[in-house]
Amino acid sequence: AETDAVILCLSPEHPDYKAKTAKLAAEQKITNEAGEVDPDALKTFALGLNQRKNEMIAAMVTGWEGITINGEPFEYSPENAVKLMTDWPWLRDQIDSFCGKREHFFEKPAKN
Repeated sequence: AETDAVILCLSPEHPDYKAKTAKLAAEQKITNEAGEVDPDALKTFALGLNQRKNEMIAAMVTGWEGITINGEPFEYSPENAVKLMTDWPWLRDQIDSFCGKREHFFEKPAKN
């Protein structure tokens, strides 16, 4: 069904997105003090990859309009962005695809 929803996103080069993803990456500790990969930490990391993808894509989202769930407005918040990416992976994939194309973040020069 068609909707009038609009989702606002940061480009992957935006400093705010880079800061958010650096924080997420720093939280993923898969090496021990000697710098060797910890097998248990690696297993936990692998099991959580899908959720981390949801969090990374949600970090690009800065707001939205027109999103409803069960007919009720679904207000933007960073936590709700993660929920949306988790519950609607097709939307997450569309945002990921859109944000992966730099030309979506720059105006085309006017033709003279």
